[in-house]
Amino acid sequence: MTRAGWRVRFRSSRRDMVEEPRREAAQRQLRFRCEDVARQLARCGLGVRRLGDLELAQLFLACWSPERARAQRFRQQLDDYTTLAVRAARGAQAVN
Repeated sequence: MTRAGWRVRFRSSRRDMVEEPRREAAQRQLRFRCEDVARQLARCGLGVRRLGDLELAQLFLACWSPERARAQRFRQQLDDYTTLAVRAARGAQAVN
């Protein structure tokens, strides 16, 4: 399922109406900061581009665990990772 599909499936309309202006403001601020960094780096003769989801995940893995990044590659789409990484133990009791 695509990322947009998950958002639609678990959407709470009232909460989204409240959070949408905050999300748009955060996106504008992030866009402004990215453009500012790009301008500053261009002054040094460096070209920049924004990374996609898969590229960001690969960068994160390479920084977080370089050994693992060399041995394990991501699939072509991050949406392929839909299974839980951690499951509850059978018969586990709730902790109060």
